[in-house]
Amino acid sequence: MINFRILPILGHLALRDLNGTVCQKFFNPLLDQELSERYIKYIYNILNTSLEKAIDWDLILKNPLRKVDLPKERKRKYRV
Repeated sequence: MINFRILPILGHLALRDLNGTVCQKFFNPLLDQELSERYIKYIYNILNTSLEKAIDWDLILKNPLRKVDLPKERKRKYRV
């Protein structure tokens, strides 16, 4: 997931360049790619854990994901 979803889009940015807007623009199109909400939440958790560790290591001052709103769950129509 890191190599396929996160690094291609955010990998070229320095930690200091990550902000709420950049992170929000990363998450917004994920639903358009027909990824499940659970998978998007998993991506969020990986990024959040990594950024919290960067705070612990004094690489950044605050976590930019705190300002991100994850996409809302879609209503699914089930056909039997």
